[in-house]
Amino acid sequence: MHKLLDWLVTYSGFLVAALVLVFGIAPRVSAQVPSPMVPTSISVLIIAPTGDPVTLPAIGAAMVVPIGVALNCNQAGSPPPALPLINPTKWEVDDPFTAGRVCKGTMPVGLPNGSNYRAVATFSGLCDGSPCTTPRSLVGAPPFTLQGPQVPGAGPSGLGVRP
Repeated sequence: MHKLLDWLVTYSGFLVAALVLVFGIAPRVSAQVPSPMVPTSISVLIIAPTGDPVTLPAIGAAMVVPIGVALNCNQAGSPPPALPLINPTKWEVDDPFTAGRVCKGTMPVGLPNGSNYRAVATFSGLCDGSPCTTPRSLVGAPPFTLQGPQVPGAGPSGLGVRP
Protein backbone atom coordinates (compact mmCIF):
# COMPACT_ATOMS: atom_id res chain seq x y z
CA MET A 1 0.00 0.00 0.00
CA HIS A 2 2.84 2.40 0.85
CA LYS A 3 4.44 1.80 -2.54
CA LEU A 4 1.16 2.74 -4.25
CA LEU A 5 0.91 5.94 -2.22
CA ASP A 6 4.56 6.76 -2.90
CA TRP A 7 3.96 6.22 -6.60
CA LEU A 8 0.85 8.47 -6.58
CA VAL A 9 2.70 11.25 -4.75
CA THR A 10 5.67 11.00 -7.09
CA TYR A 11 3.70 10.87 -10.33
CA SER A 12 0.54 12.83 -9.49
CA GLY A 13 1.72 15.86 -11.45
CA PHE A 14 2.19 13.70 -14.54
CA LEU A 15 -1.21 12.10 -13.96
CA VAL A 16 -2.94 15.50 -13.81
CA ALA A 17 -1.13 16.66 -16.95
CA ALA A 18 -2.14 13.48 -18.76
CA LEU A 19 -5.80 13.91 -17.75
CA VAL A 20 -5.79 17.47 -19.02
CA LEU A 21 -4.08 16.58 -22.30
CA VAL A 22 -5.97 13.40 -23.09
CA PHE A 23 -9.44 14.08 -21.71
CA GLY A 24 -9.52 17.86 -21.25
CA ILE A 25 -10.18 17.28 -17.56
CA ALA A 26 -8.79 20.00 -15.34
CA PRO A 27 -8.46 19.54 -11.60
CA ARG A 28 -10.77 21.58 -9.37
CA VAL A 29 -9.18 24.54 -7.71
CA SER A 30 -10.90 25.75 -4.59
CA ALA A 31 -9.65 29.31 -4.54
CA GLN A 32 -11.78 32.42 -4.42
CA VAL A 33 -11.47 34.25 -7.70
CA PRO A 34 -13.34 37.40 -8.70
CA SER A 35 -16.21 36.77 -11.06
CA PRO A 36 -15.76 38.20 -14.55
CA MET A 37 -17.44 41.46 -15.40
CA VAL A 38 -20.73 41.26 -17.26
CA PRO A 39 -20.64 44.22 -19.66
CA THR A 40 -23.72 46.43 -19.72
CA SER A 41 -22.49 49.29 -21.93
CA ILE A 42 -19.82 50.27 -24.43
CA SER A 43 -18.11 53.66 -24.40
CA VAL A 44 -16.41 54.89 -27.56
CA LEU A 45 -13.82 57.62 -27.13
CA ILE A 46 -12.20 59.67 -29.87
CA ILE A 47 -8.51 60.41 -29.24
CA ALA A 48 -5.75 62.46 -30.84
CA PRO A 49 -3.69 61.13 -33.75
CA THR A 50 -0.52 60.73 -31.69
CA GLY A 51 0.27 59.72 -28.15
CA ASP A 52 -0.44 56.76 -25.92
CA PRO A 53 -4.00 55.51 -26.62
CA VAL A 54 -4.19 54.14 -23.07
CA THR A 55 -3.69 57.51 -21.37
CA LEU A 56 -4.78 60.16 -23.88
CA PRO A 57 -7.90 62.06 -22.81
CA ALA A 58 -10.95 61.78 -25.02
CA ILE A 59 -11.71 64.60 -27.42
CA GLY A 60 -15.25 65.57 -26.53
CA ALA A 61 -17.67 63.34 -24.67
CA ALA A 62 -17.66 59.57 -25.01
CA MET A 63 -20.56 57.91 -26.81
CA VAL A 64 -22.10 55.37 -24.41
CA VAL A 65 -24.35 52.63 -25.78
CA PRO A 66 -26.15 49.97 -23.71
CA ILE A 67 -25.21 46.43 -24.73
CA GLY A 68 -28.39 44.60 -23.80
CA VAL A 69 -30.50 46.47 -26.36
CA ALA A 70 -31.22 44.22 -29.34
CA LEU A 71 -30.97 47.16 -31.75
CA ASN A 72 -27.33 47.76 -30.75
CA CYS A 73 -25.84 44.26 -30.63
CA ASN A 74 -25.99 40.88 -32.35
CA GLN A 75 -25.67 42.67 -35.69
CA ALA A 76 -23.81 41.60 -38.83
CA GLY A 77 -20.49 43.39 -39.32
CA SER A 78 -20.04 45.97 -42.06
CA PRO A 79 -17.51 45.66 -44.88
CA PRO A 80 -14.32 47.72 -44.46
CA PRO A 81 -14.85 51.37 -45.43
CA ALA A 82 -13.36 53.07 -48.47
CA LEU A 83 -10.31 55.16 -47.60
CA PRO A 84 -9.71 57.90 -46.74
CA LEU A 85 -12.47 57.82 -44.16
CA ILE A 86 -14.01 61.28 -43.77
CA ASN A 87 -16.76 62.20 -41.30
CA PRO A 88 -17.71 58.68 -40.19
CA THR A 89 -21.10 58.44 -38.51
CA LYS A 90 -21.03 54.91 -37.06
CA TRP A 91 -18.76 52.52 -35.18
CA GLU A 92 -18.86 48.83 -34.41
CA VAL A 93 -17.14 46.55 -31.91
CA ASP A 94 -17.17 42.77 -31.42
CA ASP A 95 -20.29 41.68 -29.54
CA PRO A 96 -19.12 40.39 -26.14
CA PHE A 97 -21.97 37.85 -25.98
CA THR A 98 -22.37 36.61 -29.57
CA ALA A 99 -19.32 35.37 -31.47
CA GLY A 100 -19.03 36.61 -35.04
CA ARG A 101 -21.48 39.48 -34.46
CA VAL A 102 -20.96 43.16 -33.57
CA CYS A 103 -22.49 45.94 -31.53
CA LYS A 104 -23.02 49.20 -33.42
CA GLY A 105 -23.51 52.81 -32.44
CA THR A 106 -23.22 56.36 -33.71
CA MET A 107 -20.08 58.46 -33.50
CA PRO A 108 -19.91 61.28 -30.98
CA VAL A 109 -20.88 64.61 -32.55
CA GLY A 110 -19.59 68.12 -32.03
CA LEU A 111 -15.91 67.20 -32.31
CA PRO A 112 -13.43 69.72 -33.74
CA ASN A 113 -12.18 69.31 -37.30
CA GLY A 114 -8.99 67.27 -37.53
CA SER A 115 -7.11 64.52 -39.30
CA ASN A 116 -6.06 61.02 -38.28
CA TYR A 117 -8.32 60.83 -35.25
CA ARG A 118 -8.43 57.42 -33.58
CA ALA A 119 -11.14 55.62 -31.64
CA VAL A 120 -10.90 53.33 -28.60
CA ALA A 121 -13.62 51.58 -26.63
CA THR A 122 -14.25 50.29 -23.12
CA PHE A 123 -16.88 48.05 -21.57
CA SER A 124 -18.59 49.07 -18.34
CA GLY A 125 -20.51 46.79 -16.03
CA LEU A 126 -20.44 45.23 -12.58
CA CYS A 127 -17.52 43.41 -10.96
CA ASP A 128 -18.63 41.50 -7.88
CA GLY A 129 -21.52 43.95 -7.47
CA SER A 130 -19.50 47.18 -7.89
CA PRO A 131 -19.25 49.35 -11.03
CA CYS A 132 -16.10 48.77 -13.07
CA THR A 133 -14.65 49.55 -16.49
CA THR A 134 -12.32 47.49 -18.68
CA PRO A 135 -9.05 48.85 -20.00
CA ARG A 136 -9.27 50.59 -23.35
CA SER A 137 -9.37 48.49 -26.50
CA LEU A 138 -6.71 48.54 -29.14
CA VAL A 139 -7.03 51.52 -31.46
CA GLY A 140 -9.82 50.98 -33.97
CA ALA A 141 -8.98 51.02 -37.65
CA PRO A 142 -8.83 53.03 -39.78
CA PRO A 143 -7.90 56.52 -38.57
CA PHE A 144 -10.36 59.11 -39.80
CA THR A 145 -10.78 62.79 -40.61
CA LEU A 146 -13.44 65.16 -39.42
CA GLN A 147 -14.06 68.16 -41.60
CA GLY A 148 -16.96 70.31 -40.73
CA PRO A 149 -19.65 70.72 -40.29
CA GLN A 150 -20.49 67.24 -39.07
CA VAL A 151 -24.17 66.52 -39.30
CA PRO A 152 -25.73 64.47 -36.50
CA GLY A 153 -27.66 61.37 -37.52
CA ALA A 154 -31.38 61.45 -38.10
CA GLY A 155 -33.39 62.26 -35.02
CA PRO A 156 -35.96 59.95 -33.48
CA SER A 157 -39.20 59.42 -35.36
CA GLY A 158 -42.55 58.00 -34.43
CA LEU A 159 -42.54 59.54 -30.95
CA GLY A 160 -45.92 59.19 -29.32
CA VAL A 161 -47.18 60.26 -25.94
CA ARG A 162 -49.86 58.09 -24.43
CA PRO A 163 -52.26 58.47 -21.50
